[in-house]
Amino acid sequence: MATYLITYDDGNDQKLTVDNIEYDGDQYIARTSGQITAYIRPLDVRSIIRQDNQAETDSPLVNHARRELALIGEDEWLTNGLCEVVAAFAAMGHSGFSAEHSTGVLEKLLRYQPLSPITDDPTDWEDRSEMSGYSIWQNTRDSRAMSRDGGKTYTLVDEEQQDSESGQPVHVSQSQAVTG
Repeated sequence: MATYLITYDDGNDQKLTVDNIEYDGDQYIARTSGQITAYIRPLDVRSIIRQDNQAETDSPLVNHARRELALIGEDEWLTNGLCEVVAAFAAMGHSGFSAEHSTGVLEKLLRYQPLSPITDDPTDWEDRSEMSGYSIWQNTRDSRAMSRDGGKTYTLVDEEQQDSESGQPVHVSQSQAVTG
């Protein structure tokens, strides 16, 4: 048995002690002794956090995550939250290829990085000239991308220094086709 703290969008909390809670693609299903004990609508849920340290029903991937997080002394709140993410990932039933692909996509999303090339679309570039005191634009899809020419070329502020005027590598934006 595990105790879960369910926080709803209206701010109310509920503690539920069951064997496990699974997501079936439409709703969360709580089970005890193999029997369904509750249906939980995902649209109403802000978070579901397992409050015990570990249960026998954890997947091998979640057990690995708990062990590794314990070895670095991570606190219980963060460990439980990260293990919920790992459990959701494990529940998707990835193969080796799809797991590798999905972790790369997920990492980019969690870092607020774009999944497709940066373009010179003017709606993707915000003028930061007034703030900085000189002509410069920042990309709205990747805040690391800064441009001196309205988005035609750009540098990424976290890249290693290179031989350019700014010291950063210069990238060329993909041309945004004009449709009419």
